Amino acid sequence: KSDLTEAGINQTKYSLYLTVTIEMTAILPAHSTDIVVSYDYPVSETVIVGEIPDMYLGKGKG
Repeated sequence: KSDLTEAGINQTKYSLYLTVTIEMTAILPAHSTDIVVSYDYPVSETVIVGEIPDMYLGKGKG
């Protein structure tokens, strides 16, 4: 699984995750139940830097 998020002016954070899913069955004397557990492990993160502009104008109020 991967994800791109804003990290600043002309910067993007790229994250890579490994998703591990385990399916288990718990067997008890009276009954059994199925359990699914899923977890995302972060594998890598990097910031992709773009060209920085000479001037930045923030979002205006109108």
